[in-house]
Amino acid sequence: MREGIVKHSRDYTCASHPELADYFLDLRPPLEAQLIDLADEIAYLTADFDDGLDSGILKVDDVCNHVSLFHRFHNQVTSEYPGAPPKPAVYETLNRILNALVTDLIEEIHQRVTDLGAATLDDVRRAPQRIAALSPAMEADRALAKRYLYANFYNSPGMEEEHDRAARVIHELFSTLIGDPSLLPADHQVQIPTEGLARTVADYIAGMTDSYIEQLWQRHARP
Repeated sequence: MREGIVKHSRDYTCASHPELADYFLDLRPPLEAQLIDLADEIAYLTADFDDGLDSGILKVDDVCNHVSLFHRFHNQVTSEYPGAPPKPAVYETLNRILNALVTDLIEEIHQRVTDLGAATLDDVRRAPQRIAALSPAMEADRALAKRYLYANFYNSPGMEEEHDRAARVIHELFSTLIGDPSLLPADHQVQIPTEGLARTVADYIAGMTDSYIEQLWQRHARP
């Protein structure tokens, strides 16, 4: 599990990161670890398009004009269901994108395993490249979609206020908990002598959901 945490998103070398030498840096991680980042990426990609379109920050026509993956499946949906309202059409489009990405990932892994003749964990570890990957064509579509989201959603003017507010909430709650560690749950308070107060508070905040951090900030830190 610790090896998966270290290596799930990238490969390291012993020369560059000697402190990680215990994690078999000269070998590929197990397939489960290789899949983590891709599974997250697929889930977030479709969810973020859903959020962007639902909020009105993104527009269907503009997404279709700039994101080939969305355009392809949205055309399918509107052709099959010409009378569908806009929201269900978007929902079905995103479902098909999700299915296409997952299917492509499965098929690409199967092809790479077959080509490699991999039958054991050791075969996976000694593969010349990571086995878990999207096909080149699908990866190009995914990368284009991600660039669009960064330019038009994550870093859009409509999100700047939300980003600023989120940073303020975290900063104020962190300062409050540093100032009064008794507000921490008991299981976190016992970590302070070994982990340090700042690290303990940071880990506590990092584990919060959006709704929980909002509630805690409202209760203890809001000016």
